[in-house]
Amino acid sequence: MLRFNWECILSTAHSALSLGADVIIDYVVEDELPQIQALARHHGATLHYIVLTADKAILQARLQQRGDGWLTERSLFLKNKLESLPENQKHLLDITTLSIEAALARLQTDSYIL
Repeated sequence: MLRFNWECILSTAHSALSLGADVIIDYVVEDELPQIQALARHHGATLHYIVLTADKAILQARLQQRGDGWLTERSLFLKNKLESLPENQKHLLDITTLSIEAALARLQTDSYIL
């Protein structure tokens, strides 16, 4: 299912980029970054890559609050994996203590360009 999701995401992104549209992929990127980078290069697009993260307790509380407590184990696994990948180190944004406005302001920077 995950492979199918990524095929759909990349296909849709390709179509949108072909039309000159901007694309935002709001999805967990585990091993797909090289494919996304290749797609951006193919279209001459600037790639902003940001890995949002939060404190474990906050992550668990947010999942429980929205009724997705069953995703806690997978979410904590992904948090640890994504935070440990070398290619993500300059692209991590911990939003634990940030308001929505502050998080959005932090996203408005070129420091996340790959």
